[in-house]
Amino acid sequence: MDAINGSFLGFVVIGLLIYWLFQSRSQSKPQSEGLGASPSPGITLSLQLTSLGLSASVEGIAIGIRQADPEAVAKALQQIVSGDVARGPALAKLVVNQIEEKYDWALTAELRSVGYASRHFDERGASDAAKEILASSPRTDQQP
Repeated sequence: MDAINGSFLGFVVIGLLIYWLFQSRSQSKPQSEGLGASPSPGITLSLQLTSLGLSASVEGIAIGIRQADPEAVAKALQQIVSGDVARGPALAKLVVNQIEEKYDWALTAELRSVGYASRHFDERGASDAAKEILASSPRTDQQP
């Protein structure tokens, strides 16, 4: 799981809230990379799930999904793995406040989306995480 900078710990269903838990590995960035945030598969996966109509959010070490049945979540994860989901700047448009850097306010909305996506999204890591979640989730179509 090096691609997502952590290990998948499992998932928990609490009522209509589904959590996927990740154990993060701390990785320090080289000085040459600046002070900004590093790309996050958690943020990417959460926004991709949101773009597919689910109510997803990053909540600490978890991704919470509210009011969705496991089959709908599994279908969305499969779409993410297959690449049939919004990417890059199109995905960044879901972010309400993209202004983070000193001169972001002066950029067009399209350029802000490009900048936000390049600073925060890890699409390969999100896809790898979705694969691992699907592989470790119990199958609902099998009877005990």
